[in-house]
Amino acid sequence: MIEIWGHKDLGKELAYYSKKFHIFELTSSEEYYDFLENSLIFKHKLMAPLVEEEKNYISQIDELKQQGNIFAKELALIDNSISEKSEILEKEKDNEALKEKTLPQIDKLKQNKKTYEDRKKYNDRKLYELEQKRKEIEKKKILTLKNIDEDIKKAYDLKKDSNFINILEELNGGEKKMIDIISIEFRKSKDYYLINSFNINLTGKEISFEGEILKKIEINHILICPKGFYVFEIMARNPMDDSMIKETERQMSKIKTVMESIFDKKITENITYVIVPIKEPIILNKMEFDSVVLEELMSYFTHKEDIINEDKIYEFLYKLEPFLDDKHIDTVKRLKVRAKYNVNIRLKNKLKSFLKK
Repeated sequence: MIEIWGHKDLGKELAYYSKKFHIFELTSSEEYYDFLENSLIFKHKLMAPLVEEEKNYISQIDELKQQGNIFAKELALIDNSISEKSEILEKEKDNEALKEKTLPQIDKLKQNKKTYEDRKKYNDRKLYELEQKRKEIEKKKILTLKNIDEDIKKAYDLKKDSNFINILEELNGGEKKMIDIISIEFRKSKDYYLINSFNINLTGKEISFEGEILKKIEINHILICPKGFYVFEIMARNPMDDSMIKETERQMSKIKTVMESIFDKKITENITYVIVPIKEPIILNKMEFDSVVLEELMSYFTHKEDIINEDKIYEFLYKLEPFLDDKHIDTVKRLKVRAKYNVNIRLKNKLKSFLKK
């Protein structure tokens, strides 16, 4: 069974960037690019419910204000009626018949006044509550608009973050798809090891490339298997011109220079350097490298024969270990133990065969 080591947890890495946003939920590369392309539509969709809610509150507030005015007018009329009737009674103090007729009318008016006062108080309370809600919505609109504008700016700024773009490209099918394909194809194979996304530390090694002393080299994938050692460099985006191909070839040349400095010829003659475009074939400028479209990677291995044994796998890992960062040292140590175990088993089997003879 093939063993996969050092694969990035892209979900966690993307979550780190997602936390930078106030509102926008970054869960995939498709969402990110869609957000960039349709940021104004995104803004409208978020703001529209708030605008609609504010309109609804304003409409209710207007109705309550109108109702409050009606109650105020009714109360004013009642107060006028009470005042008029009270003045008449004051002038006609001795008119018992008038008093008997007018006092119940005043009591009725006072009852009506109490009813309208209660209604007005309830109306005023509802009006106050709605005005507070409208103010909250106004604050929320201002904050949401500010957050959306900041999210849009952050999204555009992230286009300059090479690590973020690399994560999106991997999610788009680059390194992740590569790992998936190899995992499926070699799931029943023995002694296949795929090490992913790691740096070789070259500090103090005095390895130079094009006049530059290299401090580290980043490698997408190394496949270690009986068919040889394969260094893969992924081209996540198909090139629009030859410059991207040349840049990828330059990176692979740099990796090859490092490998030839680390390993002797017995190892390097079994290393194959493969540039892997995601979708369409490319024509390389350098014949020393292979180029295989990702979907055709498995057919690339179909006719290749086993050329190395456990001894060379162990030697490769042994010489690679001192150059790895801390993240991958434990990985290679475990692989070395496995390879050494396989070497010992093979020697024991040879000894048993010899003794039987």
